Amino acid sequence: MRGIVTLTVNPALDKMTSVPRVICDKKLRCQKIELRPGGGGINVSRAIRNLGGRSTAFFTAGGHQGKRLSCEVRRCGVDSKAVWIGGETREHLNVTETKKGRHYRFVTPGPRLTQSEWKRLRTAVLQQGPPPDYLVMSGSLPPGVPASFYAGICEGVRRSWPGTRVVIDAGREAVRRAAVRKAVFLIKLNIREFRYLRRKKLRNTRHILEEAERFVDGGYCRLLVVSMGKRGAVYADSSGARHLRAPEVKSRSVTGAGDSMVGAITLALSRKKDVCRAVVEGMAAGASAAERPPTHLCQRSGTARWRRQINRQNGIHNHSRRNSHEDREG
Repeated sequence: MRGIVTLTVNPALDKMTSVPRVICDKKLRCQKIELRPGGGGINVSRAIRNLGGRSTAFFTAGGHQGKRLSCEVRRCGVDSKAVWIGGETREHLNVTETKKGRHYRFVTPGPRLTQSEWKRLRTAVLQQGPPPDYLVMSGSLPPGVPASFYAGICEGVRRSWPGTRVVIDAGREAVRRAAVRKAVFLIKLNIREFRYLRRKKLRNTRHILEEAERFVDGGYCRLLVVSMGKRGAVYADSSGARHLRAPEVKSRSVTGAGDSMVGAITLALSRKKDVCRAVVEGMAAGASAAERPPTHLCQRSGTARWRRQINRQNGIHNHSRRNSHEDREG
C-alpha cells in the first residue's frame, strides 16, 4: 500500500486578486495576481500536505495552462502525476472586494475530454502500483466525461484493489451512480446534495440523522459525512449516526473548506484515528480554511485550535498524552 492517492478530472489554475470595489462598467484596477493549483483532488492533496501528510495527486493537464498547473502542484510540495490531454486546462478567477469583504468566484468550464483521454486517465489511476490505502475522487467532471466515470473506477478498485478505501466528494449525479455500485467507503456531501440523493426535504437534524443511518444501512457507503455549515455535520457508519456541533467561525471565504475537510478526514483515518475523531479533524480543518483567504486551505495550527474547541463543544474528551500528540500533528 502507498498511502493516499487523489484524482482530479477537471482541475483548474486559480487566479486570485482584489479590488477596492466591484462596480459595473468601470475599469477595475486589480492588485497583483496570485496563482494556485485548484480542483477537488488537488486541493485535497494540498490540504493533506498542509496538515503534515503526504499523498499523490493524479490530474489531467493540457496546453500552456496545464504546464503551469503542473508546476504549481509541484511547488506546493505535492507528489503528482499529470495525464496530458489535448484541450487547455481551465482557469478560475477569484476576486476579493476589499471594502466590503465580499468574494466573487468566476468558474469556467473545463476542456472537453475525448473518450480515449478519459479512458487513459482511468487506466493510469488503476494501473499504478502498489495500490493505495485510500483513493480520493473529488471534483466535477468536464464535458465529454460520462457521469458514470467515478462508478467505473469504483468497480475497477473492487476487482483489483480489494484493500483500497474509495472516498468520493463530487457532483450529485456522479456520486449517485457511484453509490449504487456499493463499492465506496466514504461519501462526503453537503446538506443540499444529500437532500437531492434522498429526494427528501430533511428539514431538521433528527430527520437527517435517520436518513443518514438508512443510507449507510442500505450499503451505499460505509461512512457518510454530511456537512451543514453553521449547523455542524452529521456522520453515520455501521454503529449509527451522530450530529457534531460546529464552532462559530468568522469566515473570510468558504472556498476550499470542503476540500480541507475531506483531506483532513482521509488523513486522520489513514493514521488509524476512529471515525468520530476523524470527522472532528475534518470539521476543524474546514474551519481553519474558512478563516483564511480564498484557496489558501487549512493550516496545522488553526486546525489544532479548532479541534480542541469542537471537542469541548461536543463533549469529546482525549487523554492528555493523546492531546499533545495531536497538537504536534496539527
